[in-house]
Amino acid sequence: MRRLYSLFLFVLAQVMMMAQTPSGRSAQVTLFADFKPVTVVLNNGKVNNLRYGNVFMKNSTLVYKQTEKSTVMEANMDVVKRIIIDKRTFINVDRQLAEVVASVGENSVTRVRTIDIETMKAEMMNESNYTNFDMGEVFSFTKSDVFEKEEPYPLVDKYYLIIDGKKILAHERSVRNMLSRKRLDDYDAMIRSNFNWGRVGDLERLLRFLTDDGSKK
Repeated sequence: MRRLYSLFLFVLAQVMMMAQTPSGRSAQVTLFADFKPVTVVLNNGKVNNLRYGNVFMKNSTLVYKQTEKSTVMEANMDVVKRIIIDKRTFINVDRQLAEVVASVGENSVTRVRTIDIETMKAEMMNESNYTNFDMGEVFSFTKSDVFEKEEPYPLVDKYYLIIDGKKILAHERSVRNMLSRKRLDDYDAMIRSNFNWGRVGDLERLLRFLTDDGSKK
């Protein structure tokens, strides 16, 4: 049983890695260069308007300040439902802020953009004398890192489809498992036609396909 469980965790990790798409680089650890006004909607329905907010890309969480020069704080993602910042909407998906990048009715394509820690580790170990032991301190991000300007950080995107309030990892196997048998041929034809899991337009087309009544089991 232990071997089967270990195999399951390995397969799950591989699926999650395959669902990630490299997304260029950023000179800062926050999504926006400057802190901006943000509207925060909590799970209990309460709405808070903050003057200084941002998205911390180490783990795609909300960070904020009370004043321009005050300490940066990280929000409790267990109570955040969604935020709106710079006219962009982010919803809470597994305690990470996922930006709504396309919508079909009430359903949406969302993107979680984070710093690619594994790529950073590999690059630094290739270019320096770091060991695996040393890497813990190098990547121990803190709230003060928001103000630091380092070498450009590699980024990675992970997409989710939100359908009827449920999240689906944008990955071939995850989507296949939700389809009725009669739609599998159409689905296979779609993903064979130059479909790109990291291209928003293709994911929006997939979302339209999935929200058609005929796609449900």
